[in-house]
Amino acid sequence: LLLRILAWFLRCRARRLGASSRIWVADDGKMTTHRPTIFVSIASYRDSQCQYTLHSLFTQATYPERVVAGVCHQVAPEDKECFLLDLDRWAPQIRTYFIRHDEAKGPCFARALIQQELLKDEDYYLQLDSHFRLVDGWDELLLAELAACPSARPVLTTLAAAYELPRGHRPGGPDDAMLNRRECMAVLCADKFGDQCPGQDDAFLRIKSRVCRTSFGGMPPPALFWTARFHFSSAQVVRECPYDPFLDYVFFGEEISMAARLFTSGWDLFNPTRTVGYHLQSRSHRPFYTEVQTSELSIRRHRYAKGRLYRLLGDNRNAIAVEAGLGGSAVAPSAPYGLGVQRTMAMYEAFCGVTFLDHIITDHGRRGGVAKELLAPTWAEEARSELQSARCLVSPEDWAGRGNAEALHRQFPEATSVERGGGGGGGPSAEVMQALNAVRLREAELRAATTGGMSLEQVLEYGRLCVRLGELSSQAGDAHAATEAFAEALSAAARGAAEEEALAASAQDQARRRLSLILLQGGALAGLQHFPQAKAVVEEALVVAGELVLVLDDDVSEVLALEVLALLHRVYEQTDDRVGVEGLLPGLRVLLTNVAMHAERLQGRSPTPPSPPSAPDLQEPPTEGPETVTARLLDALLLLALATGTDAGDTLGRRVFTDCPVELRGSARLRRQLGMLQAGGLFLDLVV
Repeated sequence: LLLRILAWFLRCRARRLGASSRIWVADDGKMTTHRPTIFVSIASYRDSQCQYTLHSLFTQATYPERVVAGVCHQVAPEDKECFLLDLDRWAPQIRTYFIRHDEAKGPCFARALIQQELLKDEDYYLQLDSHFRLVDGWDELLLAELAACPSARPVLTTLAAAYELPRGHRPGGPDDAMLNRRECMAVLCADKFGDQCPGQDDAFLRIKSRVCRTSFGGMPPPALFWTARFHFSSAQVVRECPYDPFLDYVFFGEEISMAARLFTSGWDLFNPTRTVGYHLQSRSHRPFYTEVQTSELSIRRHRYAKGRLYRLLGDNRNAIAVEAGLGGSAVAPSAPYGLGVQRTMAMYEAFCGVTFLDHIITDHGRRGGVAKELLAPTWAEEARSELQSARCLVSPEDWAGRGNAEALHRQFPEATSVERGGGGGGGPSAEVMQALNAVRLREAELRAATTGGMSLEQVLEYGRLCVRLGELSSQAGDAHAATEAFAEALSAAARGAAEEEALAASAQDQARRRLSLILLQGGALAGLQHFPQAKAVVEEALVVAGELVLVLDDDVSEVLALEVLALLHRVYEQTDDRVGVEGLLPGLRVLLTNVAMHAERLQGRSPTPPSPPSAPDLQEPPTEGPETVTARLLDALLLLALATGTDAGDTLGRRVFTDCPVELRGSARLRRQLGMLQAGGLFLDLVV
């Protein structure tokens, strides 16, 4: 008994010392200098990012020699791009299990194989998606976070931060992942049930993460839910709660069922307080396993698996509905794939704030157990989610996977009809044709009224009409007409520049005309895809716009400045040139300073002090407040500054909310934008 007490004391002492300590306690209670090993489970379906995940796993670890990766590769013979990186240095530490892609049965089946065939006697178990990047020193960080959890049986789980791939990414080259630098604490929360999501064929609970305004003093707060994307715990968890190998083709349902199993088995879930890694949300770089789920047998197996999980969760209504389609009953999984015996399912429902039979989600579940004042505004979280969903419909492969857009169309036929040619008829939409006809009519009227020659103002209007005509022709798929229109606009800009030199005018009028001509030239060059020239021209326009807002007392200068920012965004977005946008920061900084000074001068005020650090959770998005050209200009400037993805850009964006008069930053537009940014983890200390 004394030896057992001593062993327990030493284990607690080791946890308090933290993961970086060189002394650990073995299961027999003896002191050891053995560095604990970490097994990393990665299920990969035809994913060219998996090789980069493995590379990150070893190169970012403080002690890579203690890391062992177990990868289930589900690949086709032509998937050579998945194996281009040289990982030979770590080959002895990478265990693999290969499956032909057409024999794959979804992520649960692959993860079960990894646990059964590849995991050995490692001390800790880490589960990752195959498209992941780890932070530097992730192994020590995770062990320290786990030791900080107020539990003897902790599990860390998170949806992690995000990364993106540039448009020109090619597998096998240097790792060019663009990591989200904005680190913030996030907690797992209940979102909605599948039967509340249009087009979904299941009724399982979805989870999401919400940004917090605190890191909880470095002590991981309890997590109400669990995500398969990232799990870290003692490897004992696999012996007690192994993956169910009979969940064929299950995607939704995997996470909430495992959360219930872990909780009822006596494991405690926690949200890590620090960024541990980065996940790629888009699937456009890889196929998705649903491409092989086409046979009637695979569909029946999927239904049966869903029935098993409905029974496990106590959702008997949906279990009965599934069983009716099967012509038989689905039974809840038994040990070791069922619920545990340490706690009951009713206790888990009370803990997470969800009733699975009646599909009720309490505020406690929606907030992840965190007080609402510690979270970003609810409406902003919802609006951000809607934007992400809309992106999936605009770019189907982001959701459905490369070459598998048909899967999205099968689920959302009406929403994707425009992307597929306006309901099957092909050709431009009625709205585009209507706008084209209106521009052509105005162009004809202008030509008829200026048979004797055009004034400078008429040349500018004509040039702008040509740019608009080119844009609409591009949308209509008429590349030849678009090129002709942009070329004519460029010619009009040249004629206007020649006329402008000959005109006598005030310095203010000259500056205004000069900026208008530069904008016309830049728009034409961008339309012709002469991007280097277009960038040079529009960067000049930014300088002129910054000077002009201090000179003019009307809205014209700000309207022109807004056009400059819109054109800048278009040019740099089309070329995916974030580095180039960073070079615009000095000009944007001058423009912001001058806009704020101009507004203060007009109001006869001294500069406004920064907002106090307070941010209530508004129940509704702001709808009141001045909606001026200046507010729209500041909004555009803010988004351009943040697009750099740099600290300098974030600092400039923050100044929009601290350096401008309350009358400007208090507009509904900017307050909504601030809420959206806070939902993404930025400017959490400012007032919405």
